Amino acid sequence: MYQRIMDINGSNEEIRRIIEEKLSPSDAEKVHAEFLRLREDAEQSKNKYRKAIRENAVLSTLLKNISEDLRNRERKYRELVETINEVIFTADDAGRLIFLNAAWEDVSGYTVEESLKRDLAEFIHPDLRRPLRDQMGFAADKREASIDIELQFIKKNGWLRWVELTASPVFTEQGRLEGFSGIIRDVTDRKNANEALFRQRNLLQSVADAARALIHTGDFQKSLAEALRHLGEATNVDRVYLYKRQINVETSELEFYKIVTWTRPRALGEPPMPDHTVFRVDALAPEWYRDLAEGKMVSDLVDRFPEGAREFFERHGVVSSALAPIHIKDEFWGVVGFDDCAKPREWSWGEESVLRAIATSVGYAVERERDKKRLIDAKRESEEANRLKSSFLANISHELRTPMNGILGFTSILANELTDERLNGMVRNMNQSAKRLLETLNLLLDLSTIESNRVELELERVDVTAATRSVVDAHRAEAERKSLAFDLRLPEDPVYVKGDERMLRVALGNLVGNAIKFTEKGSVGVEVARRQSEGETATARVSVSDTGVGVEPAKRALIFDAFRQASEGKNRSFEGIGLGLTISRRFLELMGGTISFESEIGEGSTFHIDAPLAELDDGRPRVLLVEDDKNAIDLIRVFVGDLFRIDAVTNGLTALERAADVNYDAFIMDINLGEGMHGLQVVRSLRDQTRYEDVPILAVTAFAGANSKEDFVAAGCTDYYAKPIIRDKFRNAMVRLLNAAASDSATS
Repeated sequence: MYQRIMDINGSNEEIRRIIEEKLSPSDAEKVHAEFLRLREDAEQSKNKYRKAIRENAVLSTLLKNISEDLRNRERKYRELVETINEVIFTADDAGRLIFLNAAWEDVSGYTVEESLKRDLAEFIHPDLRRPLRDQMGFAADKREASIDIELQFIKKNGWLRWVELTASPVFTEQGRLEGFSGIIRDVTDRKNANEALFRQRNLLQSVADAARALIHTGDFQKSLAEALRHLGEATNVDRVYLYKRQINVETSELEFYKIVTWTRPRALGEPPMPDHTVFRVDALAPEWYRDLAEGKMVSDLVDRFPEGAREFFERHGVVSSALAPIHIKDEFWGVVGFDDCAKPREWSWGEESVLRAIATSVGYAVERERDKKRLIDAKRESEEANRLKSSFLANISHELRTPMNGILGFTSILANELTDERLNGMVRNMNQSAKRLLETLNLLLDLSTIESNRVELELERVDVTAATRSVVDAHRAEAERKSLAFDLRLPEDPVYVKGDERMLRVALGNLVGNAIKFTEKGSVGVEVARRQSEGETATARVSVSDTGVGVEPAKRALIFDAFRQASEGKNRSFEGIGLGLTISRRFLELMGGTISFESEIGEGSTFHIDAPLAELDDGRPRVLLVEDDKNAIDLIRVFVGDLFRIDAVTNGLTALERAADVNYDAFIMDINLGEGMHGLQVVRSLRDQTRYEDVPILAVTAFAGANSKEDFVAAGCTDYYAKPIIRDKFRNAMVRLLNAAASDSATS
């Protein structure tokens, strides 16, 4: 009945009528209620089924799309993996390869099929297999660690390739090592580029080292050998050589002749390397000669050389060679060669550039040495010519002075004897002309004597004051004839220099004579004075000034040159041959002096002679006063200047310099010298010198402490004096100091 009711497709009222027909009212009510429940469940089930049908259709479509997308992605991934230049690999936990992309075949030379299931280490250089396994084990233990290592691959054809391997371990969900996955990059080109760069740096350094060797070594042949050693060690070749292009005088053939060769040291038992002394590039390979002459480089493996060159180099054990041309002033001079005898080498473009630079550097050195030799030869010829000239001048001057002596003597006698005014005037003119000629001859003779290095100095103590007065008196008449005022200023005390009196008089005479000659109106002044600046040697200065024409700025650099004058040429205004100032300067330099000048056009000139003062030995002890207070210096000189010869300096460094030049009998040492060395530092430096170990040193200072004397004596001073300086007390201290030193010296 239930099945029948369920099969009825009608309204609830119709179904209720059917049930009531068959059942009692109470049962009919129960059945009808159950029917309604069942029908509602059926409707719900039907709706769920319809919904499921619809959802399954959507899911089916989605799954279909996902599958298609996955297939596309897998296809693209495989295309990417197969086309990438780097090797992508997967290996199991034992290191056996289980996946490789197509790039593997380019790197290893093996196909993917013949490589799978083989140990990755089989393809690595034996020396590097252990480091790879160590890193794989370390990465597996650390779990998060990765592998990053450079290795050498052995290709199927036996060639070696540098690769960079980067990989990470792969673990299962349970934490067990499943294998490794990673990338292998071929870095051979980068490695070779880095090595080439390193070699090029070495080559550049070798160029610098070779250049230094060529500059700093005196013996040029040794310097070349040293330079080639640097080049050979830097380039790692077996032989480096320098050859010069020349014509064989016997055969008239063009050849290259060995100048110097460096050969790599041979190992014990290794046979000597054959060497070649001469080779003919034009005969062995004419095209080489043309290239080298045009500045091009020749570099290749010997088995690629032209036949004649190949046979020649193979005969001498060479497997590859490079020749860099040397040009000097656009002339093809020679070559620098680099031979490899053990292994072939092909030089890169960058390396060849450096080799050309090496050849240029060697060319500069050869040119410099050639120019140096020419300069030496020219100097030698010049010196010889100068010696011959000076010798000739000395001889001719001597021959002319002898008859000139008679002319001057006899004209002087005639001038005194003749009463006829006309004849007497002629004789006096002859005498003046002869004197002028004699003066010129004397100048020439002096110059020739100097240039012939035959000057014989007679150094003595010369009274500059007396010599200057004498020279001025000799020229006074000449100045009066030109109506010039002649002013002479001399110091009260004589001034002495150590020099040659004749040379000093000649120099003074030339300056005074020039002052009168170049002054038409006005005055000539001569002054003698002592001169000393801080740190300088004391000198005597003779200044000769005039109000003459002056010296043009453009001519000031040449007036001390021989045979040069401020006024030259056909229109010169003054007599003379231009030797006075030249000889004066050279005479002063021989005596250790100098000559200088200032000048203004139209206002005149002032020339200065400076010569070192002579040491006066008047029996007084010589004392060096080291004091930075000028008032104290003046005071001490006044107080003890009559007892001692006082030299004064204001700082410690100058004190040590003066003490090195002069042997002092005692020192007066101020302790606080301001900036620079402290007084006690100077004392210690003096005591370190043997000659001043026992020389008295009096410490003078304004500081007066309880233990001052003990402190200063401990530092090296002989005694101590506290400022202010009182005349009698200070004199007594100095006398007592010197007497004690003299007594100790006599006792010892």
